[in-house]
Amino acid sequence: MQSFLAFIIALTMAACPPDLGNARAKLDEAVTAVKAQLEADRRAAMEELERQSKPYYFYEHKKLSAYEWTGSPCADGVYPQRGFTVASNDPNLWHKWINIDGYGRFYVHDRMASRMGTGIIDIYLGDPAECIRFGRQEADVYIYYEQ
Repeated sequence: MQSFLAFIIALTMAACPPDLGNARAKLDEAVTAVKAQLEADRRAAMEELERQSKPYYFYEHKKLSAYEWTGSPCADGVYPQRGFTVASNDPNLWHKWINIDGYGRFYVHDRMASRMGTGIIDIYLGDPAECIRFGRQEADVYIYYEQ
């Protein structure tokens, strides 16, 4: 479609004598507008295609830590599960599925102590020794599109 439109535009411009001045300038403006619209449509289509190919979008780079079970349920009432539960004070992440680059997909069930701020995500591991080995790390965090 785009190559056909480019052919029609080129043919129209070639048929327009240069001595018509104002008409040629208006045609050039129209061609520029059509090209800009085609480019905007192409970009929108590419963004939609990328969104469909990735079920999540970049949120921000966060610090990571690990925690063990305290014996209590999470803030939303469920019990933490390894490989599934994370804690965060970031209100934009609460009750959302997230992808932590290099660690996988998690659900934000729990909150942390308010003194920790919003820049940290705590991954539930359950084992104290494993939590110590995990230490502090950093990773990009992505939020899954709601379905």
